[in-house]
Amino acid sequence: LMEDSSSITNVWDSRLAPGGDWSAPELLETGITAASQPRIAVDANGHAMAVWLQDDGNGVLSVWANHFDATASEWDGPLLLEQGAGTADSPFLAVAGDDEFLVTWAQADGEGTQDIVGAKYAAPGGWEAAEVVDNADGDASAPRIDVDSDGNALAIWTQTDDTGNDNVLVSRFSALDGWQDPDIIEEANGDSAAPFIGIDDDGNAVAVWEQTDNGLSSIMANRFTMTPETTLDTTAPLVISTQPLAGGDDISVATAIEVVFSETVQGGSLPASVLLLKDGEVVPTSLEFNGTTTVTLTPVGDLDLGTGYTVEV
Repeated sequence: LMEDSSSITNVWDSRLAPGGDWSAPELLETGITAASQPRIAVDANGHAMAVWLQDDGNGVLSVWANHFDATASEWDGPLLLEQGAGTADSPFLAVAGDDEFLVTWAQADGEGTQDIVGAKYAAPGGWEAAEVVDNADGDASAPRIDVDSDGNALAIWTQTDDTGNDNVLVSRFSALDGWQDPDIIEEANGDSAAPFIGIDDDGNAVAVWEQTDNGLSSIMANRFTMTPETTLDTTAPLVISTQPLAGGDDISVATAIEVVFSETVQGGSLPASVLLLKDGEVVPTSLEFNGTTTVTLTPVGDLDLGTGYTVEV
C-alpha cells in the first residue's frame, strides 16, 4: 500500500524474478477511494492473484481482485468480486492449483449479521460466483484458508453463538463438490480469536487459535485427519478361465458354467453384471458365488444343441 499525491492509499506490486532483481512498482488499481488489506498468492508457474478491500465512496468496503497471467506477463486488471449491501473485511487468499485460487472474506449482509464468503478462480474460466460458507446466525469474522495438493481446502473462522461466545468453526472445500457444512471445533466458555489453519498435501490439518477464559489467554489447537475417499472400481474383472473350457464341444445341455475372475467379486455387489449370452441375447441363469473369485452360472433351462454360448462381464 502507498499513498498518492491526493493521500489516497493504493495497491502496488513488485515482482522478484528467480536469481534477479525486484521489478519497478506497478499500480494494481486506480480507484479514487482508499484501498486496504492487500493479499497476494503465487502458484508454482508464476501465476498470481491479488485481493484487497476498497471503499465504494459511501464507506462500504468491497473485495477486489487482480489476476497476473505469467504466460503474458501482465495483470488482467482490477475486478470487483462482490456487491453486497454491507461492508467486507479480512480477505484471505490461497493457491488452489495451477492458475487456481481460493479467497475467503467476512461480509456484512446489510441486516446486522456478518457471514463468511468464499469464491474460486480457475483459468481460463475466471471467477465462480461467491458463496456463503457459514450457515449459522451469529456474526462470523477473521477467516483464514489453506489448500492441499489436490485443490481441497479448509477455511477457519470465529463465530458468535446465541450465548455471546465466539467459537471456532471450520468448513471443507472439496475440489469436486464445493463447500461443505461447517463444523464447530471449539465451543468452550470464553471467546476465541485469531484462528489459523495449515493443511498438508494429504489433506490433514492443524488449527490454532487464541482462547480466553476467566481473563487468561491460551493458545489452543485441534487436528483434522483426512479420511481417504473411496473410489468406486468401475473396471470389469477379466475372465481367467471357464469350465467347460472356452471353445469346447461335446458339452451336456444341462451343464453349469463355472467362471474364474481376475479379482474378487462378491454376491450382491458385483462391479458389473455377469451374463451368459447366446447370439448376443441374454440367457436366464442363476448365480452362485464360490469363494471370492469364482462364479457358477446355472441356466434356468437346458442349453440348445449345436449352439455357441459366451460369458460376458
